[in-house]
Amino acid sequence: MGEKWRVAIEQPVALKDGIRPYQIVTINDENGVSLNTSGTYHHNFKDGKKDYSHILDPRTGAPITHDLVSASVFGTNPVEGDAWATTMLCLGPDEGKAVANKESLPVYYIQDVNDAFKNSKSNALIHDKNITLSQQK
Repeated sequence: MGEKWRVAIEQPVALKDGIRPYQIVTINDENGVSLNTSGTYHHNFKDGKKDYSHILDPRTGAPITHDLVSASVFGTNPVEGDAWATTMLCLGPDEGKAVANKESLPVYYIQDVNDAFKNSKSNALIHDKNITLSQQK
């Protein structure tokens, strides 16, 4: 058997010189998993000091305004994973994590807190043996 599959969750900032990996994901499950990420950092604009995302919160019809910049959902169905990733981003870090924990969804979150990244995981991702996350150096 060969090496485990490794993919990267990209660094959640718009870079002039391309995309950089932020978190390396090693897939330990021989059957594979799906990985869907929604983020606010590619399609947005700044009005003064306020950032506006292309992701609209369906509850308000307005762009999201919280500090969650990336939500990655692991699973077996990429269509559901895509919907959940966008949902997690709309809900934000606190409400999103509560829903993910209730639904046993493995989710990886990246928040931009005062221009520094803060990572967190849902309970299901903390206990998932099929996925290993390692910080890019």
